Amino acid sequence: MATVIAATGLLLSACNLDNMQFTQDHRVRIVEPEDRSTVTLPVTVRWEVDGFEVTGKDGKRSDKAGYFAVFVDREPIPPGKTLEWYANQESSCGSSACGSVDNLADIYTTKKTKIRLKRLPATDERDDVERHEVTVILLDGTGARISESAFYVRFNYRRGVL
Repeated sequence: MATVIAATGLLLSACNLDNMQFTQDHRVRIVEPEDRSTVTLPVTVRWEVDGFEVTGKDGKRSDKAGYFAVFVDREPIPPGKTLEWYANQESSCGSSACGSVDNLADIYTTKKTKIRLKRLPATDERDDVERHEVTVILLDGTGARISESAFYVRFNYRRGVL
């Protein structure tokens, strides 16, 4: 038993828990589209925000102010990282790094509380209905992700159907 406790302590001490938040974050609530609904293009994703001041990329570090990053069918950046970090990852643009945030597909930043998507990434699903997920995260004024909080909506899309 002592060995298990010691091993657990060793594993936990190796984890970086600095940006971990063990409470639920309710500052953002996605209100459109309805979760698991079927959408047509263009699709508007809209959210409400409370307890977070939208300032944009102003160079200031704060967990209470900044702007948003929106990921369409993509994993968001880790806490404390920026989109520049993401662009330099090996798999950010297929088999290689993008090198620039301008080359990242299906990732958007905005000061608005909505985004209009004119297209959705193709999926390899064989069903008539594709499943998509949009994730909204908070960025501070330097562009770094604030905590591990993520707010998402899943929806369906019938490609080729008007």
